[in-house]
Amino acid sequence: MPPKALKVLKKMENSSYKLLEPVQCKLWNKGYLNDDEIRHWSFKPLREFIDESHMTRSLLKCDECGQLYFYEFYEVMNFDGGDDDIFYKYIPVESEKIAEEMSKMSPLALAIYTPQLQINFPPPKNKSQRGSNLISVGWIK
Repeated sequence: MPPKALKVLKKMENSSYKLLEPVQCKLWNKGYLNDDEIRHWSFKPLREFIDESHMTRSLLKCDECGQLYFYEFYEVMNFDGGDDDIFYKYIPVESEKIAEEMSKMSPLALAIYTPQLQINFPPPKNKSQRGSNLISVGWIK
């Protein structure tokens, strides 16, 4: 890893930004979450920041409670012929302005914000695992 990248990561280790917890949102208060529930949760899209084949970023509003979420879909391509890593993030925000600032950050830099709901689809480690649901879902608080 280049020295500049290490410096940035070291700085990020010591930084985190605690956002307000969306305690009124059913998505926040739900005990167990599965990826299917989240992907079919009812959100109203308010603004699109980026819409590309491997990255989408937008501002969503929960239809149930009105909570705003910064949403990110991010795909890391595997050029060796394997499956791609796919990541979804839902970060509760207080305003469109905050979401707009987040839209300018790298996917890694967004890790400093908590809480955030993440869904990760890591690729199978070997061909025998293909098709299995190796999914990680949860709130990072």
